[in-house]
Amino acid sequence: MEIAGRIWGFVVQIGWVDYSDSARQITLQILDALKEHQAIDELGIGIVRDAFADKLFPATSTLLTRAKYFFLVPYALRDLERAHDLEKTARQLQREYDDTEKKLAIKLLKSSEVKEGIFGGRTLRADFSGTWVKRGPGVIYWASLRTLGFLKDARMGYSQYFGAVRQMPCGVSQAVRVGKGEDDTGLADDVEAKASYWSIPNSEYRDWKRNLSIDLTQEEAVFFRERIIENRPETLYSLIADNSEIRAIAYDAAEQYAAGESGIIVNPYHLFVEKAYSELPPAIAEVCKLGVDFSNFVYGCRIRYNSQIPSQAETANELWADYAPRMRAYAESLDIDRIYEVLGMAGHVGSGLLYKFLKEARDCMRNLDVDGLDEVVRLREIRLKRGRAKIGRELSSNNETWAGGALLSYRYDVGMRMIQEIQSVGGFDA
Repeated sequence: MEIAGRIWGFVVQIGWVDYSDSARQITLQILDALKEHQAIDELGIGIVRDAFADKLFPATSTLLTRAKYFFLVPYALRDLERAHDLEKTARQLQREYDDTEKKLAIKLLKSSEVKEGIFGGRTLRADFSGTWVKRGPGVIYWASLRTLGFLKDARMGYSQYFGAVRQMPCGVSQAVRVGKGEDDTGLADDVEAKASYWSIPNSEYRDWKRNLSIDLTQEEAVFFRERIIENRPETLYSLIADNSEIRAIAYDAAEQYAAGESGIIVNPYHLFVEKAYSELPPAIAEVCKLGVDFSNFVYGCRIRYNSQIPSQAETANELWADYAPRMRAYAESLDIDRIYEVLGMAGHVGSGLLYKFLKEARDCMRNLDVDGLDEVVRLREIRLKRGRAKIGRELSSNNETWAGGALLSYRYDVGMRMIQEIQSVGGFDA
């Protein structure tokens, strides 16, 4: 199947390598529309949701924006390693890097036609007189950088890193300085790379400031793809990054979803699993299917939760009319014990009470006992939030929104956004 110009349900008449700014903007808008917006976890199912996400799409987070930050963060920190002030404390070095992130954000916002996903785009305002974000890309991407092997020490924390840099000789090592032109890095690449805490493409690092962009280069895209495949094999993320046929199914599923042809109770992740299930390796297929079963089941609990909030009762009852005929089938499909086994949930804090809730809710659905299900859901919220529980309370007007989320996608949208950015610059062609 030809997918070279296909972008999540829209066909753009261009090639991937000659990827225009307008096409990028269309891509990001579509992906944002498909995004699973993180809702407040009213029923406390987040530990299972996140465990599925870590199993399927490790090194992702709902806070990740653009793939380029997997390189901008290491590039800027490697500069800090090379030229830090030996007299500064670790905290001062960290503040220096925070200031660097803000300056880079301003440059990116000034130079990028498409500003979607650039940190600081909202807080800095149009004249850049605003404040910097509370958590910059270094903090947000740190765990992912460790997971994918960009950071060589997989156990090093963010603040700990600046203490380690402080112990490094300024410029990594005076002994390896070489007399080259003023445009050169001033260090022998191989020696510098070995001394650094970062594993990054040296050729791209050398000119990263001169060629500053929020978009990946092809070399960076290939490097990123390889990090996913090598560091997190046997995951859905790695499989999509490595297998063109599975990627094609993902694009087909997204096109079908965007066209509104996918049915009532579905999201892009559900649709992908349905279309790709028979092509997936057995272990990955099982995790995907368990994730869909859990998502379908929890969605019913979320509808019943909202049905007990006056401002949302009408909407919830309309959704329930579509869900109710599938209720027993969804309950029968839910294998709680297998989910806990596959995800390694035994002994996890809070997993015992969550297990009890899931079992009681499943029994109610099996017996078509909607009143019983409502009571189980009500008691679950009270146990979690006590006096802050929403059920049974009249809420202020600014709280009259759907609560607790809908279907789960386990960061599928985030992973596919990164895959899309790799593909957009020919990262799967090299």
